[in-house]
Amino acid sequence: IDYVFSASRAGVGAFGTGVARGAFESALNFAAETEVAGKLLINHEWAQCLLSQMHRNVLVSRYAYVESNYANGMDGMFKLLQVKPTYYLTRYTPSVVLKKVVTPLIGSRLGTWLMRKIHCDRQTKEEIERTSGLGSLAKFTGTDAGVKNGQLALDLMGQAGLRQDQIAEKHLRDAKLMQIYEGTNQLNRLNLFKCLTARNFPQVNMFTD
Repeated sequence: IDYVFSASRAGVGAFGTGVARGAFESALNFAAETEVAGKLLINHEWAQCLLSQMHRNVLVSRYAYVESNYANGMDGMFKLLQVKPTYYLTRYTPSVVLKKVVTPLIGSRLGTWLMRKIHCDRQTKEEIERTSGLGSLAKFTGTDAGVKNGQLALDLMGQAGLRQDQIAEKHLRDAKLMQIYEGTNQLNRLNLFKCLTARNFPQVNMFTD
């Protein structure tokens, strides 16, 4: 399960990052067009600080899921795709051949056995911890950033942010869902702790409460 989640959680983190970016851009455009107290909102120092915080959330989240994907490319599910024969096979083989020959082979019992041998049996404990831990990090970093930026966008925009045509309120609603699936963010924090934070401390007990 960790093997699959290490890749799929990075994708959810990317979704959350996209929501965070959407909320940031909505707030930024609103601030650039709206006057408050005789000057554009974007020229108020408090608004500049808030928008900088939102921008930071987007960038940090992006770095997190890119790092997770890099780890999966080196040590996880996508490792086989980095092997030169596999790379050239997927790049230059016509899609018709891939669909009629390669896909059925991978879906067969022999293909399943072979994939398990290549991927699961050859992955070391350190590689599992790295890919799983970074996947969890990307997931809760990106989705928390989506929620936080949604809240900050509404703080900046006030009542206007609640209007559906401004989209800001939808960003927040979408982001809340992402905190739950692929494992709740609390569970992903515990998984990061287990895989990376506390891996050098054998006296640590996990999931015993």
